[in-house]
Amino acid sequence: MDSPHPFFLVRLNAVDWLTLSGVVWISLSIGLMLSGHFALALSCMCLAMLCDAFDGLLARRLKTERPFGRYLDGFVDILDYLVAPMLFLYLLGFSHPLHVIAIITFISAGIVRLAVFNEIGNVKNAEQSLAYLGLPVFWSVLLLLVVYPIYLWFGSAPFNILAFLLLAMSLAMVSRYTFHKFRNAKLMLAVLGGSALILLFIDIYQHQTLTIYQQQLTFSTLLLWPLQLILPVVIGGIGHMWSVKRQHLPSLTKPIYSKWFGANKTWRGVILMSVYTGGAAWLSYPLWTVFNLTPPWHSLTFAVIGCGLGLAYTLAELPNSWLKRRCNIPPGGAAEQTSSYRRLFIALDQLDSTLGICLFTGLVLGLPLSTCIIILFAGPLTALVVKRWLYRKQLKSSQF
Repeated sequence: MDSPHPFFLVRLNAVDWLTLSGVVWISLSIGLMLSGHFALALSCMCLAMLCDAFDGLLARRLKTERPFGRYLDGFVDILDYLVAPMLFLYLLGFSHPLHVIAIITFISAGIVRLAVFNEIGNVKNAEQSLAYLGLPVFWSVLLLLVVYPIYLWFGSAPFNILAFLLLAMSLAMVSRYTFHKFRNAKLMLAVLGGSALILLFIDIYQHQTLTIYQQQLTFSTLLLWPLQLILPVVIGGIGHMWSVKRQHLPSLTKPIYSKWFGANKTWRGVILMSVYTGGAAWLSYPLWTVFNLTPPWHSLTFAVIGCGLGLAYTLAELPNSWLKRRCNIPPGGAAEQTSSYRRLFIALDQLDSTLGICLFTGLVLGLPLSTCIIILFAGPLTALVVKRWLYRKQLKSSQF
């Protein structure tokens, strides 16, 4: 039973958390552009835009639309589509007084546009289909996907043209013209996801000589570094599922905190995942020399790092479990059995632990950002393959 005087101002639902996840991507984008990684910063903007695109679709699917969600989305949009893209242009050299006027005008018009949208929402066009009243603000990111390649080719020469284009877009945002509303989720995923991946490789190419060890970074090492970090985690996960199937260490099958995470998140999982991953890291150490890589650690140090990777993998699953409890999904319940949340939690189940590994790789090990991003893309695909294999071997109850 909910308390009559809750501590928090509002109870966030799954859609609200997806909306707020865009803040994570856009904050990362701002940090990247400040450090000179413009291609990767734009890649993160695309991922933030995907979060914004799918939160509305998810809200309609789950029938959780409410005024608070629209207001929250509007505030996040100011950061995603106005502040971050204009900061991107300014740091790129778009800083002449005329350019600054265009930036200020664009941000101001965008805020007015979002305020009106929060009040009236979508409208019907002449064909009686849903449309936007005024140019939607997300066109700023789509504009950057065109502007940045032009900048790489021609430099700042077209910036004056861009200034007038931003002024025209500002006028369109506060006009009463209607604009088409995109509703094709697969098209949005293909365009934005594909753009994010292409920009990732552009950034790797631009910064290919920058590693923490000041070594030449080749295409092979770009792929092998993530492999050396993912492989022990995969082996650790298989070992953990084998121990669960065999009922090893039953005395450790106590929930971490069943009220928040459910009965399936136990201390046995935390301990065994760390131990198995650490052992797998120690056993895989000779692969560094096979792949002609110079390992920065001793074999025992790499075993300790493996334990850390296993711990990061396990702890990163806890927020997802907490969110499932908030959505009334029972502990151990397969996502496909709750159709309204199926796609969201299938995606989160593949991504949560990968994010934990990325954070450990970047913040604790201090490895290149390119390694973290490749793990972020490769991790969910690897998780799907391994989970399906475990499902066929009857070591896991669900292939997701």
